[in-house]
Amino acid sequence: MSSPGIRCYSPSQSSRWCRRGREEAMIRVVMCAHNGAHFLEAQLASIMEQQLPVDRVHVFDFASTDATRSLLAGLAPRWPRLDVRLVDHAPGVTLSFRHALAEIVPRCADDDLVFLSDQDDVWLPQKTARMAARVAAARRGVDDRILAFHDVILCDAELRELRPSFYEGRPFRLPRDLEPARLMIASPVIGHTIAATPALLALMLEHQRLEHYVMHDWALVLLATYLGRVEFEPERLGLYRQHDSNVLGAGRRRSAIGYVRRAATLSRAVNVQARAFIADLPVAAAVVNERADRSPLPGRGPLAWRLGVAMATHGPTIWHRALGLTQLRYLVPFWRDAGARDGS
Repeated sequence: MSSPGIRCYSPSQSSRWCRRGREEAMIRVVMCAHNGAHFLEAQLASIMEQQLPVDRVHVFDFASTDATRSLLAGLAPRWPRLDVRLVDHAPGVTLSFRHALAEIVPRCADDDLVFLSDQDDVWLPQKTARMAARVAAARRGVDDRILAFHDVILCDAELRELRPSFYEGRPFRLPRDLEPARLMIASPVIGHTIAATPALLALMLEHQRLEHYVMHDWALVLLATYLGRVEFEPERLGLYRQHDSNVLGAGRRRSAIGYVRRAATLSRAVNVQARAFIADLPVAAAVVNERADRSPLPGRGPLAWRLGVAMATHGPTIWHRALGLTQLRYLVPFWRDAGARDGS
């Protein structure tokens, strides 16, 4: 029989996930919202109705101009676990999550579990229980740096099923695409499926310069790969809603010009991210007294060459592999500088 103040759940729910009061083993959700009124209530309702209850849902609204803020004001009395915070600027997805996590992670106990959430999807009822069990099975100590993620069902804007799995019938393959070299060019992890330990999140906030990364979740996956553990839960625990306002979708269609522009933008962003991670990794490793034995991009030659080779050989799609050619443009300054040195 449980003592007063302790909530314990059976192994079938969460591998005996127990907590005593606010300061121990809380399940937290961090959501960044921006003009998300249309789907937000359904997303929040699915979080509030989890079989393994969530203790706090921290919703940060970043300068919404639609009905998001009035909706949140109306929902707060209905859901006391809802913690709404208003921010007067919208710096984009990655920096919004950095802002939100920087406020929440310092308040976490070591054995808390933090879920990342988008504003427009739906969680299936067993999600927190399954993910808590997955993390608990991988944990060796309270300060373990663990990232767990799961599969989803792809749906249209009205939640009609488009595909039964994000990974089935797509070029990503697990665990192949979690290999370190492959993660430098593409991440198979869906950001809103992530649950992470505070130790990993704190290390990211303190020692990764997120303004240089493509996405916050990609940065977190890279860090966990080298200085922690990545766990995949194959059960489909969410409905991934595809609609016209998705920042990143699972199958967005673009014009030919749109693909060219995206390729150029992504190629540059991945190059910048690779440089940042190669510099950030040894600093973070030293802080946690670990050695980063594996080089993120092994081989010889300038980074653009090594990154291009990795894209061409490990890209999960023809499109990703073709991006290797776009790295050649970043070799021009290297060759020019080398020629100038030889001439001198």
